[in-house]
Amino acid sequence: MTLSAKQSFRSIPTPVLALLAERFASECSEPVDLQEVLLTAWLHDVDDYKLVGKAQAEKITNAVNIMTQAKVFDGLSQAVLENIAAIGYSKRLNGRQP
Repeated sequence: MTLSAKQSFRSIPTPVLALLAERFASECSEPVDLQEVLLTAWLHDVDDYKLVGKAQAEKITNAVNIMTQAKVFDGLSQAVLENIAAIGYSKRLNGRQP
């Protein structure tokens, strides 16, 4: 069964998605920051507008707070936030692509 673009990652639980992201990163022919990939996979939905509202989702408040509490260094945190800001079916419809 093939999932539509809208359903593909939405139906995968985050822990499974993180494992898939790690596998894809390990198979990538280009250098990949595994911490960046995993943090993006784990945090990409913590500020989903359907859960927290559009205003908070645009600020990515939960992801920022989680990474601050975990003491993620600024460079990695910024990269993860940029990734999260670019991910999502609705963002793709608006022309943003990771």
